[in-house]
Amino acid sequence: MELSPDVFGLTTHASTPATAARRGVELAQAHCAQRERGFDIVRSEIWPNEYRIAFRCPRIMPDPVAEALATPAPLPPLPDPAPATPPNRRGVPSSPGLF
Repeated sequence: MELSPDVFGLTTHASTPATAARRGVELAQAHCAQRERGFDIVRSEIWPNEYRIAFRCPRIMPDPVAEALATPAPLPPLPDPAPATPPNRRGVPSSPGLF
């Protein structure tokens, strides 16, 4: 039921207050998810076997920082490997130009 523009309400009944509250929140979240929107509680009341909730379904705004972190920048290409130098008579690769 729409209580006012963009504010919805529902009441759930169950054998315990906790069960009624859990079911009420689940139904409210499902209502917003069906519209591909977020979920915010405006007000709620718990009675012995009843739960009343007023909620909004705000638009989900894109987060540019989260999007940037979710898609990492491409890595630069690796440089070409240097050609291998043949080992000297001791079995150690020679280093031309050092001696």
